[in-house]
Amino acid sequence: LLQQEIIFLEFWRLIGITIVITLIELSKLNQKLLNNNFLLAITIFKTCPSRQVFLFCISLKLIKMKKLSFILISCVGIIGCSPDYIDNAPIVINPIEEEPEENIPVSSNLLLSETTWEHYKDVYQYDSQRRFVSIVSTDTLSNLITSSFEFQYNGDQIQSIISKTFDTANQQNIITNQTQYNYNYISSHEIECVRISTNFATNSTSETTSNITLDNQSRLIAKDSYTFEYDIAGNLIKMNYPIGFEEFTYDSKRGCYSNVLTPSWVLLSLYGYGFENGLINNRLTKKYIYHSNAEDTNIYTDTYIYNQLDFPIKKTHMTSFGEVFVTFFKYQTFE
Repeated sequence: LLQQEIIFLEFWRLIGITIVITLIELSKLNQKLLNNNFLLAITIFKTCPSRQVFLFCISLKLIKMKKLSFILISCVGIIGCSPDYIDNAPIVINPIEEEPEENIPVSSNLLLSETTWEHYKDVYQYDSQRRFVSIVSTDTLSNLITSSFEFQYNGDQIQSIISKTFDTANQQNIITNQTQYNYNYISSHEIECVRISTNFATNSTSETTSNITLDNQSRLIAKDSYTFEYDIAGNLIKMNYPIGFEEFTYDSKRGCYSNVLTPSWVLLSLYGYGFENGLINNRLTKKYIYHSNAEDTNIYTDTYIYNQLDFPIKKTHMTSFGEVFVTFFKYQTFE
């Protein structure tokens, strides 16, 4: 739109110049047409913004200035409009492509504080030990909570996690489902997870138990029939399950959760909620391969924009079906 306006104004500027030259030639027989009124307009044009010149020309018309003089002076206003207008024209940025303002970080001591995608926002809260206390998801259109996580600790150990989902119909926050994960420590490598799920719509409750196994580095290596493999950096690179497996590749930048001290095995045991991406580095690809049909492979890709400390501030996620989802990241500092 701005380019079209510039072309339009330049066109009329050239027309104005042509008219001025023609009228000056015609006015040679009557020098009064180039009298003080015209010279006065030229003086104002040199010292004032072009819009004022144009208004001045209209004023001269209102005091019954001769028509030809009015045309001459109006052309001066037209000729003078474009530089003024162009110099002061705003730069219009497509809001869809506009990047969020990111304060330049002065320390790598960053904790993820907020993620946004589409019209949803997640807000992260921590305790003094940089462990998750709560994660609350909100629909920014209705300003209602859609889901949440609450983390409870007993000393250095995670005791329970409570996950809730909400029905936001009729502008009300009503809990529809709640899942509570309670952790019982059998040994330093074995943990029992009791999962209690409540459906408030049907007023029903179910309970299941999972067995979690950790390696010597306190990494999750097995959960029931699932097994987990890692690279040297500690990134999850493969997850095996009965019907197939998933493979992952990563960049070498700082993950959005890399400074979070909630045990990684806890977050990976909640696989599917998104905690598996960004614990160390940032995932670039995720590949699904099924034993029943090795050719039926789905690949998901992620690309990032980073801040000056190599933390991601924007992620573009593309599914194997061509769907694209964009997520923005914000951080807070810690001591």
